[in-house]
Amino acid sequence: VDQALKQANITKEELKAIAIHSTQTNIDKHYDGLIKGMEKFKINTCLRISHFLAQVLEESAHLRLTKESGDENYLSVYKGWYGRGLIQLTTEINYKAFQKAIGEDVTSNTVNRDKLLNNPYASYSAAWFFAEKAELNDDADNNDFINIVYTVNGGFNHYDDRLESLKKGFEILYGKCSTSNEKKPIYTFNNSKIYNKMKACIGWGLW
Repeated sequence: VDQALKQANITKEELKAIAIHSTQTNIDKHYDGLIKGMEKFKINTCLRISHFLAQVLEESAHLRLTKESGDENYLSVYKGWYGRGLIQLTTEINYKAFQKAIGEDVTSNTVNRDKLLNNPYASYSAAWFFAEKAELNDDADNNDFINIVYTVNGGFNHYDDRLESLKKGFEILYGKCSTSNEKKPIYTFNNSKIYNKMKACIGWGLW
């Protein structure tokens, strides 16, 4: 059985080696939540963890932010459902779906929505979005980085930074897998499943 498809985990030291732009303080702050969130939502193989972390690190400014940037006037447009968590969850529909997934109130008022700003919910919401809302575990298994970036970001913003983190994940984590040579962090658009999506093609061309 391919070791990459067996259950995997990540130590705090390995996380730091991948998250090279994150402070040790933020590593310490989010490590336990990330581990629990990944376990809860089956982000539990070398490939899945590597791809998940590549997106989390960019979306959270390397574990620094758990709230969407912007002043209160800007955030008021969301009517309280602005981006929170390590992969900033937005909209009432998504908050309610996440609430159903974890069986805990994160919607009834601002205090409960603000749970996503802190551990473990900042990590839980990111793992839920990656694995269940966006259904990216299979794409991680298939090493479809381009589709993962597009799905999380809605485009290809900071693609190179995400790829840098992914390459560190391959070096530090996926490199431990016995058949790691089967997959490489090298990607071409025509090999991604979004190749036939017109909007994605336009976005790739603009990027």
